[in-house]
Amino acid sequence: MISRYVKKSRSAIRSFLNNPLFYGKKKSTGRPRKVTSCDERNIIRVVSDSPKSLNNVRAELNLSVCKQNVHNTITRKHNEKSYEEKIPVGASRNSVLAQQQCGVELGP
Repeated sequence: MISRYVKKSRSAIRSFLNNPLFYGKKKSTGRPRKVTSCDERNIIRVVSDSPKSLNNVRAELNLSVCKQNVHNTITRKHNEKSYEEKIPVGASRNSVLAQQQCGVELGP
């Protein structure tokens, strides 16, 4: 038996043999977002150029979502940026940026 040889259950072997491409992959659950990743990038680009109202952003990009979705996108992207790596106190900005780009620590 294959199951004894690979030390897996018979049902696991059977599900793999029935559909090997999707074995071990989780089904995406939940409702898909109305705002696509491309729309998110465009929203951030438009807002970063100059401050605009949420309705103006929707009109400019011709989005078919409510203004709350636009607001949530801006807030989500702002929170992602706040988690980026902070510059250590006492280090010059240029040396830290050089370390991040090269992936090498230059020392104190």
